[in-house]
Amino acid sequence: MKPIPGPIAAAWANGFPSMSLVELYTVTLVDEVTIFHWCTWDHDLLWDFDTYTAQNPFLKRGKWRLSNSMEVPTLDVQILSLVTGFSGGLSVRAQATQGLFDGATLQLSELYLDNSDNFNPLGEIEIFGGVISTLEPKGSGVLMKVKGANNKLDLSAPRRLYQIGCNNTFCDSGCTLSRAAFTTSFIVAAAPTPTRSFIPWATPPGTPANFQLGTLTMTNGPASGQSMDIEFADADGCYLAFPLYNTPVVGNTFDAFEGCPKTRTVCEGRSNDQNGLWFPYIPAAETAF
Repeated sequence: MKPIPGPIAAAWANGFPSMSLVELYTVTLVDEVTIFHWCTWDHDLLWDFDTYTAQNPFLKRGKWRLSNSMEVPTLDVQILSLVTGFSGGLSVRAQATQGLFDGATLQLSELYLDNSDNFNPLGEIEIFGGVISTLEPKGSGVLMKVKGANNKLDLSAPRRLYQIGCNNTFCDSGCTLSRAAFTTSFIVAAAPTPTRSFIPWATPPGTPANFQLGTLTMTNGPASGQSMDIEFADADGCYLAFPLYNTPVVGNTFDAFEGCPKTRTVCEGRSNDQNGLWFPYIPAAETAF
């Protein structure tokens, strides 16, 4: 059971049960540097040296599930915002679907205020903390599904999966290859006509297929900063898995990061087979004994 802060307990003990309740949301991105402080009050609120922003975005949450077992508690939080420039960029919906909150943590607290003219804070009680697991676009915002911190215990054992495909993520610490070495800058061509889901390159690369399963990031123009997975690439350009929010124009620039099918052949072609975590000789289920 969480302890009740002294000022709140004293207010109740002195027959002062009339208090206002404000919910505080603290979202910490995966870089552990960028932190958003939001609240459900009607104006911005200063608490514990942090300013909690009100109504930008609007917040609405559901009930959380909690048990005394190892079951992972969950909480749904809906973020609504009509502002197109959230945190100096695109709308919160656009940035969320492009991965802004991937791996982020969320802390939900209740802040009690007295009902004096100044609404003085009495204390804070933390009621939920966890990791943002999935995001679902909904209207002008997104629906966050948050799982309790004990979700990190829900790992496969053994952690390394013996399979034909490589267990590493391309250019991560296990792969050891440099992301910059496999990223190339291009210019949007006039023909074929660029769309939100097809970006033609003015000068095709020698092997366009290398960029299949990779990532395209616009670096200027109407879609600057927007990023999307490349589903297919050929001599004409990149076909995206999902459309961008804005249509690039001729002459805009973009970066294309190569993809990786996680096969031994590709690792050997990139002279990185010594770091491959694939197991190509695993027998098929019908031939294993």
